[in-house]
Amino acid sequence: MSGPDLPVRRRLAAYALVVRGGDVLLTRLSARVTDDELWTLPGGGVEHGEDPRAAVVREVHEETGLEVSVGD
Repeated sequence: MSGPDLPVRRRLAAYALVVRGGDVLLTRLSARVTDDELWTLPGGGVEHGEDPRAAVVREVHEETGLEVSVGD
């Protein structure tokens, strides 16, 4: 349900661009999200009070098992 009188709820998300040897890591969206074969960068929601850089490291690990660090 939506409409002009309802408050807008926003959630901060953090996504990673993981590049190795010129290849870019993509993750497939879960069947819980869509029946279509859709791909995206690894990442997801930032928890309340969580640093976005910490969130993206956590999300990449949760989705891929990789240990990453955030660069510039």
